[in-house]
Amino acid sequence: MKTLMLSVAIVLMVASNVLGQMWAVEVRDTTTGGMGSGTVVAVHDQVQNGWRYGIVATASHVTESNSGIQIVFENGRSSSKCSVIERDRQNDIALVRCLVPESVRAVSISDVNAKEGDTISYVGRGRRKFNGEVSCLAFDDEIWSDATFVPGDSGGSVLLNGKLVGVISGGLRWAGNGPPRRTWPGRSNNMRPLRILYDKAMKSKAWIGNQPRQQQRSKPRQQT
Repeated sequence: MKTLMLSVAIVLMVASNVLGQMWAVEVRDTTTGGMGSGTVVAVHDQVQNGWRYGIVATASHVTESNSGIQIVFENGRSSSKCSVIERDRQNDIALVRCLVPESVRAVSISDVNAKEGDTISYVGRGRRKFNGEVSCLAFDDEIWSDATFVPGDSGGSVLLNGKLVGVISGGLRWAGNGPPRRTWPGRSNNMRPLRILYDKAMKSKAWIGNQPRQQQRSKPRQQT
């Protein structure tokens, strides 16, 4: 009986981890060849054919072409012909409009900035999880931490107490020989510029398009 209960607990724990990370996505710019990570930060409540309109937060430098962007989810499904609807190049943030599988839930954006000494969590390339401590802040809008990033981490989640405070931007190149070209210390934006972009998108409703409601119900195209 104890063995059975332990097995059930392990299954539930694994399922919880999988479901809990479905908001972590891979971002590809098919025009420039850029590749990075991202976080689902909004999903619309209207479901059509198993998909909903949504927004993915990522790094601006990962999505330079504005369109031709593909979002790949943890379950292997992908959304193509996505587009950037808001961008902040200075703080290296972009919000991408795309279609999101019905099962994916959004991560909440924090209402407070991270501060020096805070322990923050990252989800980067391949949805790998790692932690870092905030070493210093630049003008309160930029976080430098003791984390080490690798190519593909850019645009990934920066979390404080389970809420998103920013996206991974990069860092100083570490003088190692050969791949991977690691960067240290880790640089990311803090909550304020991300919140400004998010609130602007929510207010404009740009993420669900400008078409009449009856057209929004049309079948999503070119999703896999």
